[in-house]
This record gives sequence, C-alpha cells and structure tokens, in this order.
Amino acid sequence: PDRVIGVIDRVPPLMFGKPQPKVGELYPDQAVSFEFVESVLCGNGARYTIEVTIEGSTISFDHGIVRNNLVTNCQGRVISFQFDYTTILSYEEIAGRAMNITINDVEDINGNVVENSISHDTLVFAQMEYKSEALLLNFNLESMSCNISGRGTVLGPRDYENVHVQVAEHMNIEIFQVSIKNLLCTDSSTMEARMEVYPFSLKRTPPPIAS
Repeated sequence: PDRVIGVIDRVPPLMFGKPQPKVGELYPDQAVSFEFVESVLCGNGARYTIEVTIEGSTISFDHGIVRNNLVTNCQGRVISFQFDYTTILSYEEIAGRAMNITINDVEDINGNVVENSISHDTLVFAQMEYKSEALLLNFNLESMSCNISGRGTVLGPRDYENVHVQVAEHMNIEIFQVSIKNLLCTDSSTMEARMEVYPFSLKRTPPPIAS
C-alpha cells in the first residue's frame, strides 16, 4: 500500500517577539500589532477576540465581544488593530491613561488554538493638544430644528450630523476631526455648538487587504 509521509501540526501559534509598539505612548494614527511564527486564521472563520481595558476608566474597546469598536486587520502572521475613537464622548477621557490589551483564541490554519491569553500592558494613550470651545455658527439651517422649534431647543442626531458636515467643510478638515458635544439654538437661524477639534481623525478605517 502507498504511504504518505508528512508532519501533523498540533502546536498552536506562538508569538514572534513582542507586540508592537513595545512600550510608550500610542498615537491615534498608530496600530497595535501581534506577530506570530506562522500564519493565523483570518477572515470569516477567525474566532480571535481582542479586549482593551483602560486604567481608571469604565471605557473599554473590543473586537468580537460586545462593542466591536476596534478596527482590526488580520493578514498572514499578523493581527493588528486601531481604535475607533468616535465611539467615546471625548479623547480627553482616555488621554494619558494606561491600557491593558488581551487577545484570545488565536488559531493557526490547521485549527490549533492558543490556550492562554496574550497580554500587552505597557502602552499609554498619547496626550494630544486639541481645541475645546463653544462657537456661534451662522450656517444654513433650513433643514434643521432651529427653524421650527426656536430658541433653547436641544437638537437631535440628524442635526449633529448636519453640523459635523458643515463645520468640517467650513474649517477644511475631515468630518471625524470634529466631536460635537452639544447644540443649542440661539434663534431661528443660529446655534451654539460646543465641540472639540482634533489634529487627527477620530475614525479609523481598515487598511486595504494585500493582494
């Protein structure tokens, strides 16, 4: 009878070095990456989860658990992620705080799963300079609540979206560099907006998949 000679892989993937960056401040445009010694399972069949808790805060980020507010990229031997800061009220809430990252259930292409959690706890959210101010805006409010509700009305979600677009266009910046905190009509055509304007985009998008 014919014999087949080969190697049966029963060893789960091991980390290749330390997660990157190893230590220090993490800036909003940076990704955190975990590299393994072999290819890991990516795509629809992947079961890995990532959780990030923040020292002294109830805010958390995760992938594959509850909030799914991490933007992940899994290719070959590397799993990486960035934070979607649009899911929190203000970057100021986490700036300067230490984070604890835990990744679980990483699996290689032969079905071997890492049994223990992989942790990374030597990164801190970078301190960033940004403007936090109240502005009087005299934009076109024809489609917004001020025209029908009058002075003192707290505006709704669609109005926030409208203001995001108009402020970004007015300041020639990306929409996600603006975080609107509250809106208040001052008359039928003017509103007061309290906002934070960042030197970076709060929204992260997945990097392109390598061909």
